[in-house]
Amino acid sequence: MSKRKQLTSALRTAKLQLAGKTLNSPDRLPPADIPRWVVYNHLKAISIDDANPTTETRRQADYLFEKVQQASVFKSTKIGDKKAYLARVLHALKRAMYHEGCVLHPRNFHHDAFSKARLQVIEALIEIGMVFEHRSPKGSPKMSRLLPMPELEEYADADPWAFDPNQVTQFVSLRERKTKLELPFDPSIHIARDTQERLELINQVNSRYEITHEHYSEWDADFTERRRLRPVHRAIFTDRWEWHGRLYTGRYGHQSLRKIERRTIEFNGCPSSELDFGGMHPRLLYHLREIDYRDDPYKLWGDDTTEAQRRLVKTLVNAAINATTRRQAIQASKFQMSRFTKERDSKGKRRYKTGKKLDDAITLHQAYRETDMTFGGIYDRAVRRHPRIADYFGSDAGMWLMRIDSSIAMDVMYHFAKRCIPCLSCHDSFIVPRQHEQDLREVMNRWYSLRFTYFPVIK
Repeated sequence: MSKRKQLTSALRTAKLQLAGKTLNSPDRLPPADIPRWVVYNHLKAISIDDANPTTETRRQADYLFEKVQQASVFKSTKIGDKKAYLARVLHALKRAMYHEGCVLHPRNFHHDAFSKARLQVIEALIEIGMVFEHRSPKGSPKMSRLLPMPELEEYADADPWAFDPNQVTQFVSLRERKTKLELPFDPSIHIARDTQERLELINQVNSRYEITHEHYSEWDADFTERRRLRPVHRAIFTDRWEWHGRLYTGRYGHQSLRKIERRTIEFNGCPSSELDFGGMHPRLLYHLREIDYRDDPYKLWGDDTTEAQRRLVKTLVNAAINATTRRQAIQASKFQMSRFTKERDSKGKRRYKTGKKLDDAITLHQAYRETDMTFGGIYDRAVRRHPRIADYFGSDAGMWLMRIDSSIAMDVMYHFAKRCIPCLSCHDSFIVPRQHEQDLREVMNRWYSLRFTYFPVIK
């Protein structure tokens, strides 16, 4: 059985076992029966420390506190502190329910966030069946996990802004490339001011629409309920205003959705259409050389190229454009099909990818095994197939190419915002209400051709 099927099976089994059971029932689920590797490695972990509960969440927490007080482990001391902590826990649990994740909480008394009063609140929630705890072994550096139980669904909100409202008002940032730290800048600079003003209108228009999608649940291995999206587009520049500038949409945006989920996006109940620039960066390089390249740049074997081969080539070619050396491009491609992130836990072990990133890694690895090809071989073939732009491979061209595609994206989105029509960006693709698909195609052609005199390939 493949790793993906194991994950799906384990998630489905765990949910079926948990459904409808409370921890004080006779047939309660022992912690050992819950797949530990799924909880710790594949569920999004939410921190209580980051919680900033709304007034409504605090009101709900006060109501829930009446139930918490009935638990046998609860003691009537530090009531004010316990109420405040319960509100933060409830906020974190709401986020966990939205993301189908879990909540981190410490049991190690050496941890900065540990206190007996806080632990008492957690243990009371466990006792009354509101959460299920997956406790870390004694001495483990990993924090314990809390899984929201069905009894908490009455506290859930369909709109994530109901419990986690958007606080962002500055939509432009400049970051250092190596550290990812934000750099100070003068907001009156033309690029920063113009980008900010445009994004203010774009985000304002999008927020007027109820944007939803069908959520694909790993627990059920199927589509479940329709969920509200709250995309807030922000432009992130790197080191200088001529680099990067791509648009990102935050924790409740659409960019983290799987492709099958993006197809289900609706605007006020109306279906959507998504169009993208095919092979954008390689094609941009050809057009900058005044060559009207119309073929698929990722089909290195022409029409005989399989879907698995194309997937590998696309990964490698785009890595090569962003890398500074051939070796770096190959390493970056291998990382794309790794199940691990670059982040490490307190023991130095790399963390697992989750959600869309994990799906993409598994799909890419399957293609790698299916074709029995190496990224080094693909790199060499790409150089032979694209000799007129091969000098851009390993040249770190990605940063200024992203600046070009982000400026086109901004023009496309601003066109619709001025007409009070919602438009979502996925870097080189755009999502609009289906009735505006033809308009989107024309706008994409217009803004691209104004820069290069050539027309793009739109899919």
